[in-house]
Amino acid sequence: MNIWVHLAAVSGFIAAVFCMVGDAWIVGFDKNRIPDPAYHEVVKNGDYSFYIGASEKRLRRGALIGDYSTPFLLCSLYATYYLLGSGSFALATVLILGAGFAYMPLAHCAFYYLGMVYRYRYAVYKKGYDMDEEGLREMEEGIKGMLNKAWIPSIILTAVGWLMFTVYVALGYSMLPRYFAIINPLPLSFFFMLTPKIPYPGKPLLDGAAFNMAGTLYYIVLLIHLMVIG
Repeated sequence: MNIWVHLAAVSGFIAAVFCMVGDAWIVGFDKNRIPDPAYHEVVKNGDYSFYIGASEKRLRRGALIGDYSTPFLLCSLYATYYLLGSGSFALATVLILGAGFAYMPLAHCAFYYLGMVYRYRYAVYKKGYDMDEEGLREMEEGIKGMLNKAWIPSIILTAVGWLMFTVYVALGYSMLPRYFAIINPLPLSFFFMLTPKIPYPGKPLLDGAAFNMAGTLYYIVLLIHLMVIG
């Protein structure tokens, strides 16, 4: 097997681990916890109030590690292209996946700014200052809008790319065994979506990391497969 395929698969594994850690830092909070009930009653907005107890350093790390994973994500596409047979369908698949990967860092970073708005609002409240509630809410809604416009295209394009991969592998047209139609990030994500309902050490760090846990498992299995076949 081409050594570059092995290196691309390793790159994919690194990217998946980076993104999983990034998810843990930036969205790995208990969404049902209300850190300060009195403050919650004042602002009447619990959407992302779990961020008020998060440190700036943690949010920054979560945003940046997702950003730093992008070169590894893009390098991993070579393995996908090669293993799908290097034809026009493989090219279409990696172009769609590549677009989804390229949009992902902005979405990670948007969570940082959203978290910082909530932290700032709470800090002002605790010090007893008057809040420009209307201005803060306008900023918050603007960041949420940007988050959705970055995140939704990334999710859709990435899901479509992995769906194409799944179908191609299931039909037996790729160089991979058919079981990779089940063991790849798209179907595995549905399994890992159960994570918030399952107790585990460190909970809730991985409650928002379903897709990247799926990607990590996929690349582990892929690397084992590549080592076995040589």
